[in-house]
Amino acid sequence: MNAGPLSFFRSRIRKDPRRELTQAATVLETEEFNLWCAMNDRPFRLRLVEVEGDQPEWCIEAEPGTANARIVYATGTGSETAAVAVAYGFVAGVEWLEVLQEAEQQEAEEDEAEAFRQAETEEGVDEDDSV
Repeated sequence: MNAGPLSFFRSRIRKDPRRELTQAATVLETEEFNLWCAMNDRPFRLRLVEVEGDQPEWCIEAEPGTANARIVYATGTGSETAAVAVAYGFVAGVEWLEVLQEAEQQEAEEDEAEAFRQAETEEGVDEDDSV
């Protein structure tokens, strides 16, 4: 029996329950997503919508609990785990859009400030020429 000098340690590592994935660690739940949104000031909630004659489907609702509450995205699935994964992807897309819009806004403000400086400079040159 030539198992090698590390076989004892490898057998112990494989049996270590901390190294094995549990089902609880891999299941995504709507409550966790909804809590994450609430704690991160995201106006979204994942909820199950039942439409007559169709299978129930998980949808993302914007501004839940307000008069403006509305469905903004249908996940296309009745599986809670898949819907939560899709919902996190949706929120990631929203966050990317916010970053891009902020960058565009900052660029527009800088362009406006530069145009204002140029206009002031040109006015100063015109006033010097008329004197």
